[in-house]
Amino acid sequence: GIKSSRDKAPKNKKETILDRLVDEGTATDDESLLLTKKLGDQVKADFLQIALKFAAYQKEQNDYELISKNAKTNFESTLTSLLDTHAPTKKRTIILRPHAPWYNDSIDVEKKKRRKLEQQWRKLGLCIDRELYITQCGVTNDMIKNAKFNHYSSIISENKGNQLLHRKSELCYPISSSNEQLVDDFASFFHEKISKMRCTLSTESDSVINPLPDSPCCQWEFPDFRTVSSAEVSDYLISSGLKTCDLDPLPSILLRKCLNVLLPVITR
Repeated sequence: GIKSSRDKAPKNKKETILDRLVDEGTATDDESLLLTKKLGDQVKADFLQIALKFAAYQKEQNDYELISKNAKTNFESTLTSLLDTHAPTKKRTIILRPHAPWYNDSIDVEKKKRRKLEQQWRKLGLCIDRELYITQCGVTNDMIKNAKFNHYSSIISENKGNQLLHRKSELCYPISSSNEQLVDDFASFFHEKISKMRCTLSTESDSVINPLPDSPCCQWEFPDFRTVSSAEVSDYLISSGLKTCDLDPLPSILLRKCLNVLLPVITR
């Protein structure tokens, strides 16, 4: 059992109060020496720090199961925070433009000329450079316009027989005696169409009994596990590839370089 004992000296300026937890039985020589000596403030502060650290150690031992369950989460969160601190993710905006079918190499050459003349004009600010830039803009725009015209004209000429390219502008309604009769005909048509679709869906759902086959039960189980050593974990990490995904708390190449430091934590 555990018991508490308190020894008090006569009340004076050097009064010493010592609380200690000892096992039942006789005190050791070290404990007797501590009880007979008057302790200063610094010594008592040191003993207080030792007691607090010992209490924290006992709490850690008692919560070992909880720590072991959360070890993976703590490990990943620590690595993620370190990576964000020393190598934060940088964002960059990339504009993806779809490839235009009418774009060709000639247009690309003219656009580069236009950009070069623009940079020269903005750098020197001369009127002659501005005139050359405006002239090149006209050449580039005309080339783009002609390329678009030729491309779409060829598509239209190749599909002369397609009726969708030659639709009439006016709307063609079915023949009806009045607008009221036309509205009723439209309503009846869509009502019948929806009814047919519902009947078809109900018939197909009745015919399907079990679309997914029953998954077979696994006959194997893993009742026992053994603790891996640091050498086994090191061999596994070294032999694995360097591919990395977004779920990894640390890139594989960085993990391999810091393996000596992280290996005890991973193994534990």
